[in-house]
Amino acid sequence: MKSPPINKFLQLLKPKPSSSSSFSTNPSSKFIPNHPILSLIQQAQTHNHPCCLKSLHAHSITSGLISDPFAASRIVQFFLQTPNSLNYTLRIFHSLENPDVYTWNLLISAHIGLNLPDATIELYFKLRASGAPPNNYTFALLVKSCIHGRIQPGRLAHGQVLKCGAEDLIVIKNSLLRMYCSLGVLEDARVLLKRSFSLDLVSWNTLISAYGKNGDMEIARELFDRMPKRNLVSWSALVDGYARKGDFTAALRVWNRFKTEGVEPDEVMLVSVLKACAHLGELDQGKSIHLYTDQCDFGKKGNVILKTAIIDMYCKCGCINEAVKLFEAVEIGDIVLWNAMISGLAMHGDSRSALNLFKRMKHEHPTLVPTKSTYIALLCACTHAGVVDEGIEIFESMKNQGIEPHREHYGCIADLLGRAGRLREAEEVLLSMPMEAEAPQWGALMSACRVHKDVEVGERVGRRLIDKEPFDGGRYVMLGNLYGDVGEWEKAKEVRGEMERKGLKKEIGHSLID
Repeated sequence: MKSPPINKFLQLLKPKPSSSSSFSTNPSSKFIPNHPILSLIQQAQTHNHPCCLKSLHAHSITSGLISDPFAASRIVQFFLQTPNSLNYTLRIFHSLENPDVYTWNLLISAHIGLNLPDATIELYFKLRASGAPPNNYTFALLVKSCIHGRIQPGRLAHGQVLKCGAEDLIVIKNSLLRMYCSLGVLEDARVLLKRSFSLDLVSWNTLISAYGKNGDMEIARELFDRMPKRNLVSWSALVDGYARKGDFTAALRVWNRFKTEGVEPDEVMLVSVLKACAHLGELDQGKSIHLYTDQCDFGKKGNVILKTAIIDMYCKCGCINEAVKLFEAVEIGDIVLWNAMISGLAMHGDSRSALNLFKRMKHEHPTLVPTKSTYIALLCACTHAGVVDEGIEIFESMKNQGIEPHREHYGCIADLLGRAGRLREAEEVLLSMPMEAEAPQWGALMSACRVHKDVEVGERVGRRLIDKEPFDGGRYVMLGNLYGDVGEWEKAKEVRGEMERKGLKKEIGHSLID
């Protein structure tokens, strides 16, 4: 839409010779909500004409229109909806003689939208000092402003709610529950729940979801069982909580019980169930969900997240051909979808296809940006394929694209070098990491040292592992076995003696050579 010229707005402010064609600027008009100046301000805001807005604001002052509370709040609202105009709006607001609570709420809400929690709380106390009584919406805004902040302002906001007797209002109670859950203060949320007489589904679901995300499934399940009534969100929160914690068996138990309730699942719940199927190798259940999605509307919407979960399930259940078939049928995919397919191919030992798929992605979808997960999958593929130079090239390209390698990336490149027999280089990678390498990375290198019978590097790595985990008998066994592999029996005996002095026992499946 072409925006009207600025002059057209300004011309409408000029007095007309005929009273019948002019509009009244009398603030006492019975038709304030439809006042022409307010209409012009709205048009100027819609078409983003800041100069016109300021001229119209000036006219509202000279005409006396801004003295009307409704008109003042509308003018503040229009200016707040204009980009980069908060400071000017504050000047308007501070010029008002007695702004009403609706206007205060507009300003508080704007500060929340700009993520200014401290300024929001300051505004609230200025409102109280002004004598304007806050309403229920004010308290809801005050609590909302603390959701992503610190616990101290949150408790201060709760104190104000209690002081004004607003805690029992269900909307405010739910805002408080969301605030405490978002801040991770779940016990405070639970106490609030216990002393509440009126709760709705939102209240219960908020807490179940929060405890599930926090990994405390015992309390999440207790709350779920106490619910007088449940909906899809309740069931989905419980399944998601178990899946997040890695208790996939429990997640499927809840899913199987849910199916008897006669409630239709949504994409969020199906993704959690598919994740559980993938980790447990429950191919039959995974296939039934895939069939269900094909039969339902959301299965035809091109939901990439759901399709990615199905592909990942087939990959982890060993049906790589089915995964490839589904992947090729997706018309528009995102980087997560490509990551799932690249990882699946690498996991199944088809490393060359995984690397070629990445090259195809770059060629066909140059706008897709590889993520850290993409590079972990690629480095794992290089490790299994034994293509060291290509792996190093991929690792360097990741850093060149501004992606900071994580511990897993360094571990992959060290594993790649170690398997190729380049043990000193692998050791140097782990030593030069910006973060400290953990036992699994050193353990992988120790295994490579034993394969290649490199006692020099293996002795250093083995001692480092023992220093890290002095009471893990398996670490002594690894070093002792390396000594035994190269015939250094005395050193192997010394390691066994260390174990005995510390009272450690050989783990079943390991063989410390005598």
